[in-house]
Amino acid sequence: MKTPIIIITLDYEVFGSGSGDVRKFVIEPTDRLLKLLNTRKIKMTVFFEIEEFLAFRNHANKLKTQLGYDPALMIEEQIKKILHNSHEIGLHIHPQWIGATFEGNSFRLFSENQCLFDVYKNEEDLASYLNDRLVLLRDLVTKYDPSHKVICFRAGAHAIRPEKLTLKVMESLGLKADSSVVKGL
Repeated sequence: MKTPIIIITLDYEVFGSGSGDVRKFVIEPTDRLLKLLNTRKIKMTVFFEIEEFLAFRNHANKLKTQLGYDPALMIEEQIKKILHNSHEIGLHIHPQWIGATFEGNSFRLFSENQCLFDVYKNEEDLASYLNDRLVLLRDLVTKYDPSHKVICFRAGAHAIRPEKLTLKVMESLGLKADSSVVKGL
């Protein structure tokens, strides 16, 4: 009998509405999962939500005042720990975070943007956007692990349409795996 291969992945993000305490719903559960996996020498792929992270970083002062901590800083510290333990980091994007603003006590997201094509309507714009986000993520991870390669992608809500165009752009940017489209979902 052939031994099955199990791939463990984690969507590294708060709730799709932009709500949720980063410490309670991202940092602490990820720490528990890392401890469990690391003691068993099991690796996972962490799909890092880059737009959410950028929103946290762009509004760091307001968030630190309101929450008493800087979510972007905590996330970056945890990414360092994830990489130190040789887990993989992949690019994850929920387009509703593109251009998010922090108003009052919460983020204003753009729910009409459910897939990248809702924002970027042609191959050139999509390629430029994805390349920019890959560069940002690759810069972040190589700061802590110069040998780490970001080679996988997961679209938010499994919405990768139009599939052929998006996959073509991903391939041209060196992304080798997509975890957005899963048979049966």
